[in-house]
Amino acid sequence: MSIQEELHKNRELFLQFNDVKYKRFQQLIGNPGVRRVINSIPILLSVNHKRLPGYIDGDVPCGIASLKPESEAMKYLQGRFYVREIELRTRNPFIHMMAVMGSVGTIAYTKDSDFDYWVCIDRRTATPEKIDLFQKKVDAIQNWAMKEINLEVNIFVNDISNIKANIFAENREEAFGSIIGAVLKDEFFRSSIIIAGKTPFWWVLPRFVRDNEYEAFYQQVPEKEREEHFVDLGNLYEISREDFIGAALFLIIKSLGNPFKSIIKLGLLEKYLFSPDNSPLLCQKVKSNMLRGNLDNKIIDSYILMFEEVYEYYASTVGDKALLKILRQNLYLKINPQLSRYIGVKDRQGLPYKVLVMFRYVKEWGWSGKEVKALDNFESWDYNRTMVFWNLVQKFMLLSYQKIAAQIPSMNLEEKVSASDFKLLSGKIKSHFAHDKNKIDNYITFKDTPFESMLYVEPAAGSGMDADEWRLLKKNISAGDAGQATVLKTEKGLVRLLAWTAINQIFNPHFSRIKFQAGYSRVTQNRVLELIGRIASLFSGTLSKLKNEYYLRPAFNMANMLIINFGIENADAVATIHHIYETSWGEAYIDEYGTAEDIISILGTVLKEGIISCPRFDDYCVIDSPEPFKKPYKDIEQIFREAYEFIIRAGDSRAAYRFLGRIGGRYVTVTRDGASVSLTSDTDIVKALSRISLSPRAFVSYSFCCTDARLRILDEIYKMKKKNVITAALEEAGDYVLAYVVNERDNVFTFIRPKAMKDDLVLFLYDFCQNISRRINGRENLARLAQRLHLFQLSTDRFGKISFENRTMWCEELYVVKFKSRKGISVRIANYSTSEPLYSLSATGGPATEYAPLNLVPTRLETLVRQDPLLTRVVNDIEFTDMQEHQLHPGSTPYFYEKYRLELILERLKK
Repeated sequence: MSIQEELHKNRELFLQFNDVKYKRFQQLIGNPGVRRVINSIPILLSVNHKRLPGYIDGDVPCGIASLKPESEAMKYLQGRFYVREIELRTRNPFIHMMAVMGSVGTIAYTKDSDFDYWVCIDRRTATPEKIDLFQKKVDAIQNWAMKEINLEVNIFVNDISNIKANIFAENREEAFGSIIGAVLKDEFFRSSIIIAGKTPFWWVLPRFVRDNEYEAFYQQVPEKEREEHFVDLGNLYEISREDFIGAALFLIIKSLGNPFKSIIKLGLLEKYLFSPDNSPLLCQKVKSNMLRGNLDNKIIDSYILMFEEVYEYYASTVGDKALLKILRQNLYLKINPQLSRYIGVKDRQGLPYKVLVMFRYVKEWGWSGKEVKALDNFESWDYNRTMVFWNLVQKFMLLSYQKIAAQIPSMNLEEKVSASDFKLLSGKIKSHFAHDKNKIDNYITFKDTPFESMLYVEPAAGSGMDADEWRLLKKNISAGDAGQATVLKTEKGLVRLLAWTAINQIFNPHFSRIKFQAGYSRVTQNRVLELIGRIASLFSGTLSKLKNEYYLRPAFNMANMLIINFGIENADAVATIHHIYETSWGEAYIDEYGTAEDIISILGTVLKEGIISCPRFDDYCVIDSPEPFKKPYKDIEQIFREAYEFIIRAGDSRAAYRFLGRIGGRYVTVTRDGASVSLTSDTDIVKALSRISLSPRAFVSYSFCCTDARLRILDEIYKMKKKNVITAALEEAGDYVLAYVVNERDNVFTFIRPKAMKDDLVLFLYDFCQNISRRINGRENLARLAQRLHLFQLSTDRFGKISFENRTMWCEELYVVKFKSRKGISVRIANYSTSEPLYSLSATGGPATEYAPLNLVPTRLETLVRQDPLLTRVVNDIEFTDMQEHQLHPGSTPYFYEKYRLELILERLKK
């Protein structure tokens, strides 16, 4: 037989083999609606019709080689979308092969299983623009399918040349993408089902060959036949031990969320690592049997083959036979055949496929009906029993981890596993196994959808008036268990229990019902439903937003919820705070506090970590309170929202932003400089105003939360400011007068003096503005500053209404009449570009002191005042003798800053 004839014969054998697998794939999809949608995907990838899902405007590449569409799916699309004729693109189809892989078509398939497709293309045949259009089409079809059947559907677009090099789209966001390729190719060859398209050339080779021989065989096939029948996905002859180690590290990460799904795969990698070097790969065993025409169930069902190979390996190597039981139980729970329902059935020929297979295994293992029923009721196990089983599973996997890890030092992994991959691995393991009293632990379940239909929340048995222990129960709905309930969790604190229930998705707002027994508490059923619903809504999609890059940096919060005064109504102050948050490492926590000041700390966390990913506020932070319509609660929600929207969602990240608000009895100042956020708080408004006066920015934008009267004044003043104008507003408050100054760079400076000094304050402020305006306007590279100070008198009536009277003319007249009789202090500043500028001081018209550093300025000022008792303790002029070009852009800001802190020194000297 010639090589051409042998290749042809082998291709026919493969097509028969694939057809058997495809038919089982179709049979196992029990839901006709799901089957119609799934079978529509290849059709939609082969058309670009305006009425059909996946339509993209433009010249979109599409079509699958040799596609024979399912007639039921064609009729479904025609009827559903009113399309009379669906013409498939058969000429020069863009997709060379489409395959599905994973649990579909195997014993492990369930009604909740994902559908993972590979679409294989040759990127060289299309422009980047067309590739982008094709990806958009794929995404649209994928999204449509998921919405239709409410199941996970993934369509991975793989370039043929990349597959040949063992680089797959499937592992882009899984990390370790550079090291699991060969292992993933082994899984693809043994488990995939070709939906349409060409035959992978590897399948038709008469024997297993090395890469150079593979290429020689491929080149012997006539070009026309290659183009028509085969796709070159590359060879698979052997996999290095380093590749197996890398894949094992990857699988460790995959298994952290649910080890039950990975325990058998990890066992397979361990078998590959420690079996003799001449042991064939599973895909090679499948191929050998296929070429011999042996299509028994173990060859058709890749999951059964994998399990039996792993079980046989452990049976010969594991000393503790009890661990083998864990492996058997894991398979049973993964398949979930519910055999106890069928034990009395005499004619078993018509039973479901997975039931028949598992009956054979159970008989082989010698399990009793009691053992089977116990596993069938796994979801009814109480929390303690589940944790015992969970610990045994972890022990099993830990032994594998340790055995595999022991091989790492002897292997050259630097080229296989990068430093960032190792960092990622350690970060994920640390986040999963780290213990913290405030960490919300994971719920253990085999179900893909952990939510329950009927839940009960009640005080734990024996709880009295002072106890705060609560438990969560679910109602068993299996036959024979009517009325029985299972304890899922016991927690100290009702909020902690509700948070655990919602974050672990045991409660689903659209599916679950809760019955609440209040006991001695005053919490109502409606309040419990409201809170758990809000928690579930906020945190349900957080984990899907996690990226591997997040594990390469310190964890930050992805979502926050503040629950204030839960169960406390008509409260005059904040008594309890629960802060629930989920981090970028996939961990959830709940911290408890007791004062309004603690809310400030939480606000700081929300803002500092929100700037990292900048989500929408409502997707990132929720404030929950018993009476949200009451002012104290409304104010807290308002300051969080306004601070976030202004600081985090601000436009230009290069500028500085500053937000002022009040929480409890403290004034909060939040400042953003670029991508950095800081927060401070002060006990009174004077300290807060002093703080911002002493920390101006070159360019700044302010926002004030107007829940506070003092901040409302600042907000009104800030609204009056005009471009390139210095605006000041005077306010008389008791024995003092305040001058709020907003300069042309939008910085705020507040000067506070005794009411008796009002005229001096105004006169010298006016003179100061004239002097610095002349200096700034003398510079060529700066926008001209209006020399006229805009001055207003503000007043607040008994209803809190703020009004302004323009006093600019009065100020100018006062200056003409009185200023010549007043003496202020002029300052010259040298070495401004250094870390320690030098100051020279003089009274108006008097001699100047020698230059001195700031720490000596109080002594020099004291000397000036002593020499001239009539000297007014106000700075009326500042000159920088050596200001550099880059220091000019802040305009008047450095002048006001120096004026403010020098006058602060003068006020302290007076005291």
